This record gives sequence, structure tokens and C-alpha cells, in this order.
Amino acid sequence: MANQIAANGYALPRTIPGYTADGLPFAYPPLMFYLLAVVREVLGVGPLTASRVLPQVYAVLYLVPFYFLAEEVLDSRRQAGIAAVIGATSPEIFKWHLSSGGVVRGGAYFFALAGLYVGVRLFGAHRRRYALAGAALFGLTLLSHVRYALFFGASYVIFWALVDRGRGGLGLGASVAGGGLLVASPWLVTVASRFGTQPLLDASGTHGGLAAVAPAAARLLMVVPPRTELLSIWHVVFLLGMMLLVARREWFLPAWFVALAFVTHKSQFLFVIVALVCAKVLMEDLVPLVRRKLEFDLPDRAVSLAVVGLLLSYSVGAGALFVTNYPVSQYQSVFDASNRMPSHLSDGDAEAMEWIQTETRPNATFVSVGERTAEWLPLLSDRQLLVGYWGVEWEGAGEWQRQKSLYFSLNVCDDAACLADRMSEANVTPDYLYLHTDGQPAGKIRSVEDSEAFVVVFENDDAIVAEYRPEEV
Repeated sequence: MANQIAANGYALPRTIPGYTADGLPFAYPPLMFYLLAVVREVLGVGPLTASRVLPQVYAVLYLVPFYFLAEEVLDSRRQAGIAAVIGATSPEIFKWHLSSGGVVRGGAYFFALAGLYVGVRLFGAHRRRYALAGAALFGLTLLSHVRYALFFGASYVIFWALVDRGRGGLGLGASVAGGGLLVASPWLVTVASRFGTQPLLDASGTHGGLAAVAPAAARLLMVVPPRTELLSIWHVVFLLGMMLLVARREWFLPAWFVALAFVTHKSQFLFVIVALVCAKVLMEDLVPLVRRKLEFDLPDRAVSLAVVGLLLSYSVGAGALFVTNYPVSQYQSVFDASNRMPSHLSDGDAEAMEWIQTETRPNATFVSVGERTAEWLPLLSDRQLLVGYWGVEWEGAGEWQRQKSLYFSLNVCDDAACLADRMSEANVTPDYLYLHTDGQPAGKIRSVEDSEAFVVVFENDDAIVAEYRPEEV
């Protein structure tokens, strides 16, 4: 998309070629893609380098508003620092922002967290300058990622209901919403004039939709932590903390979590509150409990450092292991993306896509099978990908679900015959199959190599490119 923006003279493109047979409408919030296009053009970096470096930059930057938000809510610098470390090392947050998708999500998270910090101050102090800052940040968030704007807006409503509930606060909140829409209006008006409002409504019905009760209930119980061999201690501390806060009638954090869970069940949003709850209960309950149970005297500072240091060290170590996808539960599927760290493209895949660009005809079409490679194929090979659900949410929930189901049904196939049958049933006839071999069963790879329906034309340690011959099925 950044390539399309640059090629279009930085005017907003109308379509995104390469994804599905007909391409996709360019209805995405464009801000971070414009920034990516500028960075690539000014610094001369390629897409792979940008996708590896920019997410790490954003992941450091968003910890700044994370800390200040925590300090404002918890009224403690020490607790805010602990919350920021929890946020930095928790897979529920960083898996969305350190992967290549972080070139968009990381910037959106920064704007959203900065906006929440401003929001807490706005409803507490009723200062107009906070409303102006909130409006600018809401607009920037909306221009970066719609779901992050939902997190922003829903939290403002919850802040008003929990902290203010007055007409003055309601007016200030409305001015933030109106001002943010005004900031984002160039994009909103362009999308509406080209495609109508339907793409925006269609996108809200995908990825679980809004107010999805079942995912919300699961998040409320925190029963879906990453299934690694290491226990996520923050899920345990959080549940304990929620009970203690409710027992003490400290309603702000529990109410924010419960209300937000029914608006968006995404972990990167809910775990902001989890980090705040854990930091609070750790310093106000767990450390004093350990201090009372000790049978020998130690300075209070030493006890705090020992308890907090032990838990945070465990968190850092577990987070580091998650980044490397180790250790992973024996029940983990290679395509269970919710419990794996999304990987960047391998050198072997990059080599295969370069071969495709130079050795296949420009109008060749592909189906890609294998984890995390399909998204890259149109960009790096300049060829058409027929099956993939990325961006299809802008064409409606039905088409998005169809593409997603077909993509995963192909990925769970055990052999070449299954791949050919699924493509035939869906009336999808690509010129080539791209198979990312890492993590694939050896029998599946051999079946493609030996199949009459697929003729291998390129192979390396990470990928197979095979010409598809449906007449041989």
C-alpha cells in the first residue's frame, strides 16, 4: 500500500492490486502507510527492512504514553513503571506490534495510549486544551487503524461514565469526537465518495465484530492466555487483583475492563488494564503480604525489590521465549496464530519471490500455502494472489469469511490431492502454488513434489513453487 501511495504521487490510490482476483478497495486508514512511504523514499530502505525496524521503534515509543497513562490512573510512579514493564514484555500486547503488522498497529497504539492519558486528565480537570489534544489524537488514531480508534472512543465513554457523568464532561467528550472526525475527514470523505459508507460498515462486521459476547466472556474470565509451557503469571495476578479491587469497592479498573471487553475483545487493548491491575495489586497487596509472612527482618525496599524483580524477570524471560516461539504447547497448531509470535519473512521465501518476479509471466496468478507468507507474495513478486483474507473486510463480512475459510482450509490440507480438491471446489485455478515448507509435514511436501497436478519449478530450503495443472487432477 505504501508503494501504491508513492507511485500515485502521494494521492490516495483507489485500489490495492495483487490481493484476490480483482484487487481491493483502498479504504484502509492511510496515515501509517503514508509515513511508511516517506520513510522508504527518504531513507531508501526496502519493505523487509522497514517491516523489521519500524515496529521496534513504535514498540519503544508507545511505552512513553503507556507509562504516563498508568501514572495518571494509579497515582504512583513506581506502579506506573511496573505496569509499563508488564506492557512491554506481555505477548498479548507485543505480538501485535513487533511483527510486520506493527508498521501500522504500533503507531496506532501510540496515538491511542496518548489519547487515553489525555482523556483521564480531561475528565478529571475539564481543561479545553486537553479536549484539543484529545481531538487531534483521536483523529490520528482513526487515520491509523479503525479498531484502535474504537478502543480510544469506547474508553472515553467509559471514563466519562466512571469519572464525570456531568454535562460539561459530556460536551468535552463530544468535542473530542467531533474534532477527531474533522481531522480524519479528508480520508472519510474520499472513501465515502468513492465507495459509499458500506466499506466502513462492512469492516466492523469482521474480526469478531463489535460487542461479540462469546469472545468478551472468554476475556472476562481470562481463559485464553497464550498456551505456552510457561504459565502467564499476569493472568493469575490479574484475577486476584480484580477480586481484591471489587472487595475494596475500587471500581474504576474493573468497570473499565468489563465494559471494554464487550466492545472489543482484542488482547492488546484489554491487557493495558491488566497491566495496571497487576502493578497495583503487586505493590499494594502482594509485597506487603510477603513482608508480613517473612520470619526475619528485611528492609521494606529489599522486600519490594526482591518480589517485583523476581516476577518481572520471569515476565521478561517468558516474553523472550514467546518471541522465539519456544516453548510451545504440544497442542499448538502451526496455524494457531493467536498463540504464536508472527514471524517475518525468511531469506528463502524472499529468494523464491524474487525468482517468481523474474521467471514467471507478469499476469501469473498464485495460491500460497504456509504460515505468514501469503501477505508478502503480491508485494515482493508483483504477482496476483487469488486466496487471502487480508483487506477483504472492506468488501464485506461474507466475502471476508469466505476468503478466510478457503485460506485456512487449504493450509490444513495434508497432501497435494487435498489442495487440488479444495481449489477445484472453490473454483480457484491459479497458475502456480507457493508452498512455504517450514513447519509443514514431510509427507505433504513429498506429495506436492510427486504430484502430477503440481510440477515443481523452483525449490529451496524454505519454499516450493509448483506449476498447477488442473487437467491432471
